[in-house]
Amino acid sequence: MLIALSGGADSVALLLKMQEEGRVEAAAHCNFHLRGAESDRDEAFVRNLCEQYGVRLFVQHFDTVSEAQRTGESIEMAARRLRYAWFAQLCEQYHFDSVAVAHHRDDNAETFLLHLVRGAGLHGLTGMASQRPGVVRPLLNWSRQDVLDYLARRQQTYVTDSSNADTRYQRNLLRHEVLPLLNQLNPQVAQTIHATAQRLTEAEVIYRYGVNQLQQQLCHTDAHGRVNLSIADLTAAPSPTTLLYEWLSPYGFTPHQVAEAHQLRVGGVLTAGNYLLTRTRDSLQWGRIPQPFAPLFLKGERGEVILPEETYVKWEYVTRTPDFVLPRTSNRIALDAEILSGSLQLRRVASADRF
Repeated sequence: MLIALSGGADSVALLLKMQEEGRVEAAAHCNFHLRGAESDRDEAFVRNLCEQYGVRLFVQHFDTVSEAQRTGESIEMAARRLRYAWFAQLCEQYHFDSVAVAHHRDDNAETFLLHLVRGAGLHGLTGMASQRPGVVRPLLNWSRQDVLDYLARRQQTYVTDSSNADTRYQRNLLRHEVLPLLNQLNPQVAQTIHATAQRLTEAEVIYRYGVNQLQQQLCHTDAHGRVNLSIADLTAAPSPTTLLYEWLSPYGFTPHQVAEAHQLRVGGVLTAGNYLLTRTRDSLQWGRIPQPFAPLFLKGERGEVILPEETYVKWEYVTRTPDFVLPRTSNRIALDAEILSGSLQLRRVASADRF
């Protein structure tokens, strides 16, 4: 197992605890060069610690500020992305099963509250998972005080990141000001929130099962990968807007677009990246944006054209007799030839089209 080692109390406790259990193969330290001499102090401490305990150490330096400027991310997000990408690279290169990170119960409570105030859905309120592919959190059931008590028993020092006291960062504001207030209402608030997040994790499993079952029942995919959903079936389902969001969000559609999809008129169109959603008379259909083709004029009394993706269009003029019945299927239309002028043009659907 690879240990993510910053030098702070949490990661030092993680290293020592995992070494007690014989699970440490190596440690990895990131120097993000965000705190000047303090960043170099942390690296020196980690090097000495690993030498003291005979642990193989990997160190990586990052120009985090330049990376954040390049991508437009916050410095925090850039650092997180760089960190986990490097951990994954080490695991692949040296065949470590996973990287262990030192998040604990109080961190989980902070994450829960951050997501709550930002307006997260059910998944966001499940907090941190004890493990996900390539990452484990062995200390997730420990409290911050458990970590400090363990280090005191081991008589082990650690370094302190001065930026952790800066309440301009939302997580630090929660840690130093909000959670102490909540502790006045419930001295075990972090443990309570952690337990709530675990219960919501179990509830999400049931929720996902129901969403997937309804998707299999109501959403039908054609040979070209387009999904067809009956408006009547969607309306009759429980929480149709929520279901539609769960089915459309993987394609990049936003909550606003999902709400708009309910109001689309026949022929209405929404796009998200490479995906297109359209409204027919009785259904919603979505899939990859079709390959473009030049507009075609349909000439003559009958004919057929082959379009990209192995689709085709046929047309013919017919005499309207007393027993003539207008087609009622979604892939056929009937136009009154007597009121048409010029030639019919075939093209891709556009956002302002109505039929």
